[in-house]
Amino acid sequence: MDLFTILGSALRRFYVTLPIVALAAYLAWQSYLAVEPVYSSSVSVTVLPPVTPPPVIDPETGEEIEPYESNPYDGPSLAAAVLARNLNSSSFAERMGFDDTERTLEADTDSDDPILEIIATAETPRAVLTLLRDVTAEANVVLRDFQAEAGATEGSRYRLAPAVPAETVEDVTPSRFRTAGAIGVIGMAVAAAAATGVDVALERRAARVRARRANDPPPTDEETASDTADGGDTTQTPGTVEAPAGPAPADDAPTDDAPTDNAPRDDAARDDAPKDDVTVPDRPALDDAATNRGPAHAR
Repeated sequence: MDLFTILGSALRRFYVTLPIVALAAYLAWQSYLAVEPVYSSSVSVTVLPPVTPPPVIDPETGEEIEPYESNPYDGPSLAAAVLARNLNSSSFAERMGFDDTERTLEADTDSDDPILEIIATAETPRAVLTLLRDVTAEANVVLRDFQAEAGATEGSRYRLAPAVPAETVEDVTPSRFRTAGAIGVIGMAVAAAAATGVDVALERRAARVRARRANDPPPTDEETASDTADGGDTTQTPGTVEAPAGPAPADDAPTDDAPTDNAPRDDAARDDAPKDDVTVPDRPALDDAATNRGPAHAR
C-alpha cells in the first residue's frame, strides 16, 4: 500500500480522519501550553590580582619598605574556583531569593585562566538579564567576603571584573516544540491508519455483496409462483387486471331506481299518471296488411 492509496483512503473517510486529527491538535496545543518557556543567557567575569600599592620609602635609610601583605589563596585561578563553588551553592540561591522559583544559575571556570562563566535561566528574557546583573554584582561581594574570612589583607585581595557582556537571550525549551510536534505526528498517523482500515473493511464488504449477487441464479417461474402463493411478492404485472372475487353480477340485476318484485307498488300513483295518446289499429286492418305482404314476407 503506497502513500497515495493511504491519502485517498483518508480523504474518502474524512469522517474518521477529521475527529482524530482535531483531537491530536488539541492535545498538542495543551502540551505546548503545559510546558513553561525557559530563556537563558550568560556573562563572563574574570578574577584579577590585587593592585600593587606604590612603594614606601624609609626616610631614615632611604630603602623601600615592602608592605606586609598575605593571601591564603595562591593565585587568581584558585580564587575563581572557590568563587564558582560559592555561586553554585544552595546558600547563595537562598541569598538571592530564587531557590523556590524556576530560575537557575550555573558558574563554570576555565582550568587555565581565572575566567568565570555565569549561566542563568528564567521564565522571561528580561528576568534572565536582571538575574545576571544581580549575580555579577553579588559575586564581587562574595569574593571579598571569603578572602576576608580567610585572613587575606586588604592589599592582597583579588577583585572581580567583567570579561564578556551578557549574550543574546535564547529560548532553551526545545522539548516544548518536540512534544507538541510528536503528538501531532502520532495523531495524523493514527488518523491515516484508522481511515485506511475502515476503507479496506468497507471495500471488502462491498466486494462480497457484489460476488454473492453475481453467483445467485435468477428466480424461476415456479419459485415466483410459490412465493406468491405463500404470501410473498404479489405485485401485478403491468397491463394485467386482477379479477374481482365473488360471483359476477347478473345483467338483469335490479338497480337502485327500478323496483324489485318484493317492493310495494304504488297503484294509485300509476293510475293518476298522465297517459300518452296511442292509436291502436283495428283487427281487420292488421289482417289486410299481412295478406298484402305475400308469400315472401310470410316466410
